[in-house]
Formats: sequence, C-alpha cells, structure tokens
Amino acid sequence: MNRIAVDIGECRLDSDQDIAIEAAWSWLSDEERARAAEFVFEGDRCRFVRARGYLRSRLAAHLRLSPRDVPIEVGADGKPFVAGHDLSFNLSHSGAYAVVAISAAGEVGIDLEVEDRADGLGGQIDGLADLCMTGEEQAALAALPPERRVRRFLSYWTAKEARMKLSGEGFALDP
Repeated sequence: MNRIAVDIGECRLDSDQDIAIEAAWSWLSDEERARAAEFVFEGDRCRFVRARGYLRSRLAAHLRLSPRDVPIEVGADGKPFVAGHDLSFNLSHSGAYAVVAISAAGEVGIDLEVEDRADGLGGQIDGLADLCMTGEEQAALAALPPERRVRRFLSYWTAKEARMKLSGEGFALDP
C-alpha cells in the first residue's frame, strides 16, 4: 500500500503564542498585505495575518526558504500552489484556530470548523443539509437527537470541504 506523507500543523490565531503578529506581517506578500488591509475589524485582520504567516513559515521549512520568499500563486481554478515546487498545501481557519496540511507526494485538502461558532446553526441544519448533503446524510442527521445534529453536520461538512479543496473543484463539486 502506498502511503502519502502529510505534514499537518495547527496554530492559534488570537495571540503571539504560536506566531508573532510582527513576524507574520513581515512575511506576507504585497497581495496578502492588501487583503489584510481590507478587513474592517482588527481581530479578523490579525487572524488572517497570523494564518498566512503560519502557512508561509511551514512551507518555508519544507522548501528551505525564508517565509517571505515562498512563491505562493493562485491557479486558474482558484487553488493556491507553490510555484516551481512539487509541494501541495491547504490552509483552513475557523475562529481562533488554523490548520495547515502539506505534502510533497500528492494533493491535500483540509478543513476546520470550530463548534462554538456553530451555536446558531441548530435551527438551520435541515435547510443547510438540503443544500449540501446527500439523501443518506440527511436521513442520518434527521435520526439524531437535536443536540447531536450540529456536531454531525459539521463532521460531514468538514469532510466535504476538505475534499472540495483537495481537488480545487470547490462548490462546483456535487455534494
């Protein structure tokens, strides 16, 4: 059996504990800095900067480059890649956390959803499931007691989003 080695790392985005905001900011490309400047709220801006800085630091370790010199580009399908290198990566963040998956042996996709951000989903699960879940998944959700539906919905959703990110098909992929 072939095994694909995947490096997975996690980062807290609301403090300098895992990555200092000054370092992360210094590593961003001009485009990333422009995107960061568009955030209205400082907390959201800092989370974005730390997530991108963390991604760059992890990729830099694999490439033996400075994080600022990691050549991240975006393909025609919208999926980012490292120009000139056979390294696949994916970044996901939710709330105060980010995760990164990196592989030199094939495409990767990862997703993260923090449960406490989903507190308001309870009454919307059925409608959302109609839009993005298969009939079997909808039936499995409906069979659960209400207090377990959000967690199962998020479990399905994160798997689906990781798959969409893996292939670069995004929401064009049938749920």
